[in-house]
This record gives sequence, C-alpha cells and structure tokens, in this order.
Amino acid sequence: MKKLLMILVISLLLSGNAYAKKYKVRYKNYFDKEVTGFDDGSKSFENSKDKALLKCKNESETKNIKLEGCLLHDFQIYSALDTLFNTEIEKIVWNEEVDKFEKTLKPEDIIEGIKYKSKIQKKEEKEEDKTSSMIERAKSTCKELGFKEEETEKFNDCKLKVYTQLADAEAAKSTKQGQTVIIGQRKIPKVSCKVIDGVDCF
Repeated sequence: MKKLLMILVISLLLSGNAYAKKYKVRYKNYFDKEVTGFDDGSKSFENSKDKALLKCKNESETKNIKLEGCLLHDFQIYSALDTLFNTEIEKIVWNEEVDKFEKTLKPEDIIEGIKYKSKIQKKEEKEEDKTSSMIERAKSTCKELGFKEEETEKFNDCKLKVYTQLADAEAAKSTKQGQTVIIGQRKIPKVSCKVIDGVDCF
C-alpha cells in the first residue's frame, strides 16, 4: 500500500499537476437562496469568485431579485496532493457574509432565519421541542385520568407530577432505569393516585 502511494505521489510530481490549485466557489442571493452562481476554475481564487458572483447577479437580474443580495456562500481550494493527503481548504462563510450584509439593511428588510444554525442552537431547539412534547403528553395523561383542565389547581398539580416523571424517565433512558406502564396504546411513567370520589393524584 505504501509503495502504491509513493508511486502515485511521484507520478503526480512528474506530471507537474501535483501543486496545481483548483477553486470551487459558490454565491447565493440573500433574498432568494435558490438563486446561485458557481464556478470551478484553476486560474485564481479571485477569478473564480468574480465568475461565480457574475453568474449569481445574472440569474438575480433574470428573476428580478436585488443583485446586491449575492453573497459568498462557500469555497474550496485544493490540488491533487491536497486531495491525496486530505488537506483541502473547504469553508462555508455564509453566516459571516450575512452578518456583514445585514448591517447595510434596514431592519424591515432583514430576513429572519436566513443564517445556518450552530450545533448549540440546534441542541437547544431540540431540548425545547422535547420539553414541549412532554408537557403535552402530561396534559393528555391527566385528561385520561379524569382531570378537567378548567379545574386549574388539581389539573396543574397532576400535570406537574406527570411531567416530572416523564422527565425523570427520559433522563434514566441511558441507564434503563425508567419504569413504565401502558394506558391504551401509549407508554407513560407510573403516577401515584388515590381514588376518592373519582380520580385524584397526591
């Protein structure tokens, strides 16, 4: 394997193409991300940027979209050796370009959610969705147990207890310690209840 790699490297060096750089550049329009401009060239990075930008502006003009919305989205710079040794330069710069561009816009022209979300933001949103889902499940469970939503104090007390047990069960999943019982077709954690003139939870 090593010999084969050495032969490949020597062949590239002898061919003179080992260090020849290639440039892939993509632009997208802030006001319509479906409008793009792409270039895959070998002259220079700036040359590929200019060509990609021109394509984006031409398409924007055809679709009657503001030309100034064309922003650098991503680029890749590499050679044959870079590809061989996994040392290509590849970067998405959309969020940075959007930040700069939005400083030139009026507040009413700024598009919410146009930037890509970070891993932390995605994780936070996932946790929020999970929490909302558990609250809805707790409400549904309390209704099945006979509580009425208009009976605010008792209903909220039940909802809180069920939600707490759902959260504990979720936390215990990794250690497989959560206990569940089946009501209908759904699995829910056990709720400690006493029956006094109906169903009440303590």
